[in-house]
Order: sequence, then C-alpha cells, then structure tokens
Amino acid sequence: MREILFRGKRVDNGAWVEGLLAIIWWQYHIMQPNDENTAYPIILKTIGQYTGFKDKDGAKIFEGDILAFDDMDGSKGIYEVFWDGNNGKFAIAASGNRNYVDDFELFERNEYFKWFTVIGNIYDNPELLEE
Repeated sequence: MREILFRGKRVDNGAWVEGLLAIIWWQYHIMQPNDENTAYPIILKTIGQYTGFKDKDGAKIFEGDILAFDDMDGSKGIYEVFWDGNNGKFAIAASGNRNYVDDFELFERNEYFKWFTVIGNIYDNPELLEE
C-alpha cells in the first residue's frame, strides 16, 4: 500500500514539515503521524503530496519537487513534479513546461527513477527551472 504523506512550509518559521494533512480551525495543518497532539499551520500554496516514489539517493519525491535527470548515455534534464488533474496522476514536466509531460508510471516501469535526483522545489528554488 502506498504511503500517504504531505509536506508543507510552516507558517511560523518557514521550515518544511511532512506528515498527515488536516484542517483545524479552518486552516491547513501538517500533523505528525506518531503524535496527534502536534500540528503545524501550513502555508497553503506549499502543500504537496508524496508521490510514493524515491529518487536514486532514497529521497522522497513530493509534488512541487524539482528533479535532475542524468543517465549513463549523457541524457540530462530538469523536471517539475506536479499533479496532472486531467489524467488523475502525478507527472513530470520538462523544465516546468507542462506542454511536455511524462507520467510517473512510464518512469517506474522502465526503472528511470534510478537516474533522478531531487535538487530542490518550486517554492525555494524556482530558478532551477530556468536553467
């Protein structure tokens, strides 16, 4: 079964936290899975869901992450992870261009994830998509 997690930036200090998403007092919060008494108010636009995939170094890949692709034959690329609502699945867009989209299923079937590395996210490092 896929692990359901969310990530977001805390309102009070901007630190990233991951856990369960909840609405408390009409505001989104991330709660710690093993401590239901700890909940952090989250900046709404930074909330992203865990895709269920990990990069070549074992880092969890979340919606909003920026991935670098670099394989043995010299192929390179920068990709943005997002939720493709039209097709109901997570997808990646080359250099943030959502007109050129691949879905995660293609990469998982072909084991391409062993060539991806999380290098940042669209909130802290938007300049990475411009390179």
